[in-house]
Amino acid sequence: MISTADILNASILIVDDQKANVQLLEQMLRGAGYVSITSTMDPGEVCELHLKNRYDLILLDLQMPGMDGFQVMEGLKEIETDGYVPILVITAQPGHKLRALASGAKDFISKPFDLMEAKTRIHNMLEVRLLYKQLEHYSRALEPLALHDALTGLPNRRLLMDRLSLAIAHARRNKRFMAVMYLDLDGFKQINDTLGHD
Repeated sequence: MISTADILNASILIVDDQKANVQLLEQMLRGAGYVSITSTMDPGEVCELHLKNRYDLILLDLQMPGMDGFQVMEGLKEIETDGYVPILVITAQPGHKLRALASGAKDFISKPFDLMEAKTRIHNMLEVRLLYKQLEHYSRALEPLALHDALTGLPNRRLLMDRLSLAIAHARRNKRFMAVMYLDLDGFKQINDTLGHD
């Protein structure tokens, strides 16, 4: 479960070329208790900033000079190769909603926006993002347990079958031969039974 403290400590990047919009969003977020807020008025900095800081949420305007929000999202997709880019688009162009969502935004708010709606959407997106990160962490922790013997730490049958099927597919694709060598330890059960697993 994600706590309120986790959500309020999540890192947020505000991207808008209008100083008044940046200040309004910063004031709203700080008033709601968020503590890790960064902002930029230069869309060209977003990818570098995200690469350095891996923000939990990016509040992104679409219409900016030099580089629009759609170009920013394309750059972010190259950084986030797992496909999850935490972007909430905030724009005065509601006609861009479907294009923004198709380009990778996870949600959309039209300007001028209702402060309560914006706070709720931001909170919900951060909760989903943090749950997603937690799930990734648990998956990474469980993978070795699923593919290795808990007692010895050696690869198990599931990992053997996975690697064997990959090797067979590779040999077929390259029209090559392959071999499998099977080794067994005679009398190993007797050692376990008399001396114990340790």
